[in-house]
Amino acid sequence: MIKSYTNEAGTTWRIVSSPTADEIKTLMSDMNIPNEYFDEISTPTPQPLCLEFGNTTYAVFHIPVASKKTNSGFEEAEVDVLIDNKTITTIIYTSPESLNIPIDKILQKNKSDHPAEMWWHILTEIYNNIHQQVDGFIIEVKGLRDQVFTKREQIKAISVIHRAYLALDLAVATHEDIILSIHETEHPGVEKSSPRSWSKVRGEYHRLTQKLAKLGAYVHELRDTQNSLISAEQNRLTQTFTILAFIFLPVNFLAALFGMNVINMPIVGHEQAFWILLGGFAIITFGMLIFFKIRKWL
Repeated sequence: MIKSYTNEAGTTWRIVSSPTADEIKTLMSDMNIPNEYFDEISTPTPQPLCLEFGNTTYAVFHIPVASKKTNSGFEEAEVDVLIDNKTITTIIYTSPESLNIPIDKILQKNKSDHPAEMWWHILTEIYNNIHQQVDGFIIEVKGLRDQVFTKREQIKAISVIHRAYLALDLAVATHEDIILSIHETEHPGVEKSSPRSWSKVRGEYHRLTQKLAKLGAYVHELRDTQNSLISAEQNRLTQTFTILAFIFLPVNFLAALFGMNVINMPIVGHEQAFWILLGGFAIITFGMLIFFKIRKWL
């Protein structure tokens, strides 16, 4: 499906979702792209890239979008971008709604006749959406950070956020090189006088990477804290069982010793034998407890 939109300056933005082979051939014909690149454009590309087809710039971006199909809660939606002198074409292999791009807002804000300028506005809005998702995770992590000391385990919640962080970070990490490549192709020789929209999208990108780094630091700190608390709890349990074993070991030994069926066993036959043995067990037990207290093992 192909939908076309035009801004005030006459720049055309074509949105192609789940394209057919005929639609791809029509686009390539309109943009004078050689047929040898048909397979490259018509099929998903696993790695981000930026190429030049004559007067057309071809770039591949992988955008993290919310999904219930994966454990991380996110999947990478591929967006292919074709920019020539008059139009910008975005090819999306999923539904456009998954990217949550405000088309009307972009057309109103972008009044440039340069198609690359349109893409910078589109990418800025995509980054704004990711910003909101990352902000939500940061708020959630801060809440878990307060709960981790009051509730026993938050392992599942922390793992969900960690997987989401990895999915977002891996998808976004490759964008900078593609952004620079498009800029060098579409604005050759432009450095200090770079278009404001390009400077803005690059600023949004760096702000997003910094925010993701902050989220990653929070998650790793939270996981380390949770693991430390669990290890401390396990150590306390192990220490308690070890102390109990040391306390009852001599008691069990004496009980087994006096339980042997031999002749002339001491105390055996004495009318107070039970209480003597019970008192001995109590003295040994309390003696061991005092010893552990002195050594600060308890």
